[in-house]
Formats: sequence, C-alpha cells, structure tokens
Amino acid sequence: MDPPHGFGIWMLCILSGWPGGPPGRLLNGDAWVQIAPVQKGSGVCQDIRPGIDITFHLYRFYDGHDAEDYKILITYDKENLTAAGINPDYPTVFYAHGYLAGPDSIESRTIRRAYAARGGYNFVTVGWRPLAGGPFYHSAVENVGPLGYQIAQMLDFMEKNAGPLKDLHLIGNNLGAHAMGVAARRTYVVRVPRITGERENSIIPSCAWRAYKYIYSKLFTNVWDSSSASSLCTEPHSSQHSF
Repeated sequence: MDPPHGFGIWMLCILSGWPGGPPGRLLNGDAWVQIAPVQKGSGVCQDIRPGIDITFHLYRFYDGHDAEDYKILITYDKENLTAAGINPDYPTVFYAHGYLAGPDSIESRTIRRAYAARGGYNFVTVGWRPLAGGPFYHSAVENVGPLGYQIAQMLDFMEKNAGPLKDLHLIGNNLGAHAMGVAARRTYVVRVPRITGERENSIIPSCAWRAYKYIYSKLFTNVWDSSSASSLCTEPHSSQHSF
C-alpha cells in the first residue's frame, strides 16, 4: 500500500492505529499526553475503531455491584448487551470525560462514585482517551462530532434492545459535553430528556502543551522525574455536577 499524501501522514496513520492509541504518558497520574494526534473528524485516518478509540463501560449501581465493577458494551452486539445485565427499571446515565482525561481519570471516578453512593443507576462511562489526548486540542475538537455520533448509535441500540431507557441523562465534561449535545441530536430512536454540560477549564490546553514538551523529551528514556513533571501543571480543575 502506498503511503497516503506523503510519508508523514502515513506515519501518523500508523501511530493513530496503535492498539490503545499512540504511546504517551500520564501527567500526575491523570492527564494523558501522547506523541501524535488521533483525528477522526477529517483527514486521512478517519475511521472510528469501536472498542479502541471509544469504549463504553457499564456500571450497575444496584444488586451489590460497586463503582469499580464494570462490563464493556459493544454497539450492535445483542449477546454482549444481554450478558451485561442492564436493568431498564433503573435510570440510565451516560458520562463523557473531557480533554486529556480517560474513563478512569479523577473526573470520571469522582462522578461515577457519587452515583454509586446514591445507588440505583445504570451508569455508562464513555471512554475516548486516544481521541482526547494532549497537547492536540484541535484534533480533540475535531473528534467531538464522530464521538457524538458513536454515542448516539449506542443509545439507539440500547433503547431498541434493552429499553426503554428510564430517565436518560447525558453528562459531559468540557469537550465531552459538546459530544453529548451531538449525540442527543443524532439519535433516531431514543429521546434524550436531559443533558448536563460541565464547565470547561480554559487553562487545560496551555497546561497540556507544557506537559507535552516535558514528556516528549522523556518518553523513550528511563529518566522520569515525577516531581518535576508535577510542577508543570498545578492549576486546579474544578467543575460542578448536577444530579
């Protein structure tokens, strides 16, 4: 196969196709910075890889299940959905994290554990870390549309095969909030009665760039000074959740 539009673009396609996304590092154990962008909204390497680029983590906060016990949902796989054991008698919440984050980042764990403490929910975390990695904020923005479409596909699939989904609530943090807005507009079967968008922290893009320059220089070496890394990104990231 000939490299599309030059060797550089071809290499970006290779890196974006890496299992789990391009290699990178977690800053302070939470902010994901990677060596190459994964841009699915436009360009050569557009195709979303379900289960790799985007994952759906189902938590059932009833019948003794806790905030760490989850099952991966696969769109259009009825056997998988049945085995996951979703109970439509409970309200369903979808949460999409924001830029630099992941399905088990601090922001995701915080809201997930809050719902677990309340109990009585089907809670789905939408993980899109390879598409949300820094410092490539523009690429993450371009990925919002395809992400929202994939969420809409999952919502319609669940509504038809495990629904009706009770008291459906979509929640997103920064870019995740935009994706939830796209999802609500792109559904054909399910009606989304409630969306909560959390405030975007404008500090994050510049913070990610400082982190990236440090991490890129260390990525393929054994020299990793976590104390130095932690000083690169110390601004607080606060948001409000509504239930």
